[in-house]
Amino acid sequence: MGEDQPSVVCWTSPPCQPPNADQVEGEILKVAVAKEWTYAENRYISGKVVESYIDGAILTPVPLRLHEQDEWDPAEEFAPAWEAELRAARRRKPSDSGVARHPQRRELQDAKVEPAPHWVINTIRSGKRTAYEMEQILPYQVIPGGSPDDPDSDPIIYAVEHFHGGDTETAFNVLQRCLQADTRCVDAYVHLGNFRVADMKSTWWVRQGIKCYQAAVAVGERALPSDFDGVLPWSMVDNRPFLRGLHGLGVCMWNLWDAASARSVFQRLLRLNPDDNQGIRFLLDALDSGMSHLEYCRREEERGW
Repeated sequence: MGEDQPSVVCWTSPPCQPPNADQVEGEILKVAVAKEWTYAENRYISGKVVESYIDGAILTPVPLRLHEQDEWDPAEEFAPAWEAELRAARRRKPSDSGVARHPQRRELQDAKVEPAPHWVINTIRSGKRTAYEMEQILPYQVIPGGSPDDPDSDPIIYAVEHFHGGDTETAFNVLQRCLQADTRCVDAYVHLGNFRVADMKSTWWVRQGIKCYQAAVAVGERALPSDFDGVLPWSMVDNRPFLRGLHGLGVCMWNLWDAASARSVFQRLLRLNPDDNQGIRFLLDALDSGMSHLEYCRREEERGW
């Protein structure tokens, strides 16, 4: 920016950003500059952060590619799976709904049929939709000997292993280097969020983690047309970072008592990935029952899940 400008805009991801800093990776900062200098051909500034936000357009100047795949037909696997679940439910609890012995698609469209949720009925009514796989960015070069030809050199797995091994500094550093290599590395944002929120018992950490998930979702959203109504199946592995980002975002919203926003995210996830490999339908059921996120976590712990 010109010298007459009172502020600069930059994004946060220094190579050794401490995890307990006020700003997180991917957060856009507007800084009122008090001092500016150059050292070893690098420009430095100091001043006051006057605004911070997430902006996918800044993080993703070139959107991730979206690869069209085959049609996803709910009649092939989705509807039969739910029909089986309905039959099992009827065996557990007799019903007087008068449905046919061998339920077909119309059974799931019948308002009297339980326990089929509305999202299941709507998914089947929508019919065939196109499946897509989102491009995934993995900067293998950020770890020693990293190569796309070596599946053991996945930088995300490398960071996760170090984090669970107690080496949090290396874990954060590897993910931050992924973002320095390419700000579109969705899975790096997701796992930086995962590392921060941990057991989600600290509101401060949840508020930090949610910004990482927001960055992940903002990058992924740039790949999708505004009217996108396709399917991003979990079975296509490169879709998983974006789906994980949405999951983390929704759970954090629920944890922070923003039930309406969490519900919207969960419903969108079920639309994008109806097979629901992430168990979003169970979260949505608990949320709609009025249960808090921490109550849900305590219940699952008591069940041993």
